[in-house]
Amino acid sequence: MTKLNIKKECIYSQTIVIFIFSIMTMSNIFSRNTPYFQQKVSYDIQVTLNIRRNMLLGHEKLFYKNNSPDTLNYVWFHLYPNAYKDERSLFAREQLDRGINDFYYTKESDRGNISIDRIHVNETPLRWEYKDGDETEMKVFLQRGLAPGDSMDFMMDFTVKIPILLSRLGHSKLHYEITQWYPKIAVYDNKGWHNDGYHTLGEFYGDYGTFKVAITLPENMWVAASGVLTEEKEKTRLNEMLEYTKKLDGMSEEKLKQQLDSLKSANKQVEEKLNTDQIKLKTITFTAENVHYFAWMCDYRYLIRRTEYMGSNIYIYVLPENYIAWKLIDQYARDAVEYMSQWYGEYIYPTLSVVDSQNPYGGMEYPNLIQ
Repeated sequence: MTKLNIKKECIYSQTIVIFIFSIMTMSNIFSRNTPYFQQKVSYDIQVTLNIRRNMLLGHEKLFYKNNSPDTLNYVWFHLYPNAYKDERSLFAREQLDRGINDFYYTKESDRGNISIDRIHVNETPLRWEYKDGDETEMKVFLQRGLAPGDSMDFMMDFTVKIPILLSRLGHSKLHYEITQWYPKIAVYDNKGWHNDGYHTLGEFYGDYGTFKVAITLPENMWVAASGVLTEEKEKTRLNEMLEYTKKLDGMSEEKLKQQLDSLKSANKQVEEKLNTDQIKLKTITFTAENVHYFAWMCDYRYLIRRTEYMGSNIYIYVLPENYIAWKLIDQYARDAVEYMSQWYGEYIYPTLSVVDSQNPYGGMEYPNLIQ
């Protein structure tokens, strides 16, 4: 099967998986007598990508409103990057159980983790501890109980060491896939806390909420993300790229190959510049509403195309070496959104990004983003 067909199949199969999982989840909820509720969450995150050290430096503000009938004396956060910390992690142990030893023999310098530099509410530091045997889960003790209807603003500073691409989060040289990366509050529902660890196989449960994410990174990088871009300057740059790819699509196959070959030398110059200390940075912001997670990916080499379905912009982020193979992906993406909308309900979000990935696990779905 070609990579193009694999991507096409991923769009269909991943959406079906999401639908089945949602039906199973809702069936469990409505089978219980406890009235349904969902906590209100709103994330405001500022993060800087350091490509010299392959690290993220982040600050997170989380507004959390307790819509449950219970008073909460503690909360749980997912710290998923700790799955890549060492061979004792739940992820590493499950990999070995499945006969996969790629991570086990990975150098320590190529592994990843997340550290919480501080966490507080109203300038009061909070005590926290890891879940027994699993550092991807953090229990945070509150100074006062969070009563039904009350809310809190959690503030925290965190640092992520980005591993090489061994699973969902990672990098391959200057290509970054930033997923499962920030401290994410666990779901509290009528079954209690879902402080589930990061597993080799499985899906992720999260409260739907709003996100504002400001990303600082080298100015030559292109970013695909779960949200909607807000900066006008970056929108102008994106429109210039879209005009360029329109010209590419109007070329004969022979001329297109020549043009793509010429990009190799241009991208080599950009790469050399990125590997120096003379890097200019930019900050771009994305917003997203009614999503349960925020993912983003970046690469300086992406070529970007745009199509649309019923008012939703579909952006295609493809690496030059795959541009010709991806020539029909616009139609595949539109078809996928159209058919799923007919079967399960209209696509409600303003954007969808389909991203050329180097993930060894193959395709993966996130809110408004498919890799």
